Amino acid sequence: MQTKDKITLGFMLSFLSVGIFTSCNLKETNKTKLPEKLKTYVKEIQADSLNNGKVDIVFEEIDEKTFQVNVSLSLDTEIEIQGWAIDIPLVFTGNFHWAPHLTPSDEHVISDHAFRAPALISASGNKILTLVPDLDARAKNDYSWYLDLDAEKNKMTMGISNYVVDGHVLYKKAKKTLLKAGNTNVSFYLMIDEDQEAIKNPWRRPLAFMWEKYGKPLADTGEPIKGAMEPYVEHTYNWAFDTWKDAVWQEFELNGRKVGAPVFIVNI
Repeated sequence: MQTKDKITLGFMLSFLSVGIFTSCNLKETNKTKLPEKLKTYVKEIQADSLNNGKVDIVFEEIDEKTFQVNVSLSLDTEIEIQGWAIDIPLVFTGNFHWAPHLTPSDEHVISDHAFRAPALISASGNKILTLVPDLDARAKNDYSWYLDLDAEKNKMTMGISNYVVDGHVLYKKAKKTLLKAGNTNVSFYLMIDEDQEAIKNPWRRPLAFMWEKYGKPLADTGEPIKGAMEPYVEHTYNWAFDTWKDAVWQEFELNGRKVGAPVFIVNI
């Protein structure tokens, strides 16, 4: 088991779709016809055709710095595998890496159970690449998706696999995932930038993107909570400063003054 240099996130611009479309059959070529703008960021898109299938990749240019990538696998018959991976090796070597969950070994992945504003980010001193899963496509999909970021191998991965919980909050691929005959689609966005502000604040663009695409439409309908927030605030304060006050509130003297703050250690 080899430890990987990986990290964590929390995450969210897109409106108009004008497009560059490119497709390729990886069963025949195993190479991706990348849009020119992506070629200094991504070497290729690699997806296994699983012997009896056909893989097509379509790129749509959303704006000058954002591409939607749709990868489809067409199977004549169902197949049982551990998972189907779409690997994205990078051209540049990043010195900053961010992922939305912990993956401390080669066996661990970021299951879609942890897709809370998910993104993978790699950045160097002069460019940044961000991958954001298409959550609308995931909602219409029958399979569990996963993410992975391997900084040592300079590679991002999206894929399909059932998962099992490992320990407290880690996830591993399950041993078996049944892919049905027909078309299976995985979709994601690739965001590129060379602007120093985007590199210095790598979360701003994906946060704005996800808020406009997923968060704001739900908030406009009253999600996730309809009605007043006060009952929830009251419940939280009662829990923290009444029933759990001895564990949550810590105070002591500092330079002759009484000071304090709420803290919470998970082993209490």
